[in-house]
Amino acid sequence: MNIPVQLKTQKLTARQLLSMGFYVYKKTLNQILLFLGLIYLPIILIMSLVGYHFANQLIEQLSTNFSASTFLFYVSFILILNLIWLTISTVYYKTIVTLGYNYVYQKASDYKKLLEAVFNDLFFLWILMLRIVISYGLRLFLLIIPGIIYFINNSSVPLAFIFRQDKIGDAFSYNRIVMKGNAGRVFSLFLYPFIIYLVFSLFVNGFLLSSLDISSTPESYSSHALGLSLFSQIILAVLAPGVINAHLCLFLNAEAQKRLGY
Repeated sequence: MNIPVQLKTQKLTARQLLSMGFYVYKKTLNQILLFLGLIYLPIILIMSLVGYHFANQLIEQLSTNFSASTFLFYVSFILILNLIWLTISTVYYKTIVTLGYNYVYQKASDYKKLLEAVFNDLFFLWILMLRIVISYGLRLFLLIIPGIIYFINNSSVPLAFIFRQDKIGDAFSYNRIVMKGNAGRVFSLFLYPFIIYLVFSLFVNGFLLSSLDISSTPESYSSHALGLSLFSQIILAVLAPGVINAHLCLFLNAEAQKRLGY
């Protein structure tokens, strides 16, 4: 599969991009699984368990002995956990796109060079990710549609920052130029995997609920929720590289089309 030629010579559909993304994923699988198994998944699982424990503690404190200081402590701790999660996710994201980009353009990618590329400007990428998450979350909280529109329009900004721009503001501007007219492809690119994941999650949730009977204790339902959350995070972590690589290919394809005047 000559990916650079395909990206430059034709406007690819969302299905073609997903196929290409998972092809790149397959070719970089060994390196990705090493990162997932040794670093990402263990940290995410530990953080999920710690977050679950503190969320239960917060609910117990609120129901038995509420105080503003206790509430502030637990909320602050959960906020710190989310910031750590964002940091780990940023490293995960940049690792995937760096491996994908290097494979597409057949660049050498030993572990030393990979680490240098991943941690270069990582703090500013984290700031960019935080800005997008906050903006997306506020829009999604106030009105769902504006949140979705914001995500579609700005989901490629991290790619523009990583590969093309040195400043966050320039990355937003470059993204607007490159991705103009590609909202439909971005929406479709994420819609297909989301529907598959949603159906699969509902099936697993139904299967797990069927194992609980009417006499099950609240602890059983709580354990079910934790199990479902952990399972969902593992599935997302394993499948997400294919979608991330497909999104990378979409960005490169849109960029090539713009350079050709389309």
